[in-house]
Amino acid sequence: LAWTMVDALYFTTATMSTVGYGDLSPSHDSTRAFTMFMICFGIAFIFPRITEGVGILTGPLTAKGREFLERLFPKAKIDLDGNGQGDYEVPRHPFLYYSKNLLPSLLLCGVLQLVSAAAFVHLEQWSFYHAFYHCIVTGTTVGYGDFTITTQGGRLWASIHMILSVCMLGELFSTLD
Repeated sequence: LAWTMVDALYFTTATMSTVGYGDLSPSHDSTRAFTMFMICFGIAFIFPRITEGVGILTGPLTAKGREFLERLFPKAKIDLDGNGQGDYEVPRHPFLYYSKNLLPSLLLCGVLQLVSAAAFVHLEQWSFYHAFYHCIVTGTTVGYGDFTITTQGGRLWASIHMILSVCMLGELFSTLD
């Protein structure tokens, strides 16, 4: 089986993002050796740089969302010295604190999954439910491989989806600090 450039990109992205559907795999010892090197090198050096790039693109969107929520739900201030100005900001209830920080990233991830599911409906002729399921399994890097992407357009979109989903989910979890 000869791989196309799209197949190679798809395999490389699935490998570096640790999704690993298992529908494409190396078939010779020499390509397996190269794949072992690529796994280590890609996870350690390449995928972190890709994640930084995705963060540069999505960071301003999530920051604007957090600013908007901050304006909607400002912190309460206490005037300690009686001069009419707030001297101390009262910490928010943990539910509000985490909601404000997580909601923009969660919404952005959700929109990406919905758009990607719609793309897979079109490209792979899946039901929306199955496409959405596939997107969640991919974004969490589980990658069962129970739905096989068969078209070149689907594999190209899957390569983009894997990168964005895994990076954005990582950003979402990093906001839990």
